[in-house]
Amino acid sequence: MLVITRKRGERIVIALDPDSDPELRAADLFAQGPLEIILVAATRSTARLAIAAAKPLIVRRAPRRAAADPPLDPD
Repeated sequence: MLVITRKRGERIVIALDPDSDPELRAADLFAQGPLEIILVAATRSTARLAIAAAKPLIVRRAPRRAAADPPLDPD
């Protein structure tokens, strides 16, 4: 389980582990259990999340965006 704090506009990446079979079907991917995201805490500007995923998935922090990058559209 990964526990992280993200500010508004920051990203989390959930991807298939590079060592996994790229032909893996969604049913097989989630056969070991669901992707679970728990909101641990929230303030006006941050959210603390706990994320658990089965072995074929990896969860990581995305690199921080440069100040010149446009913000994400919240919709």
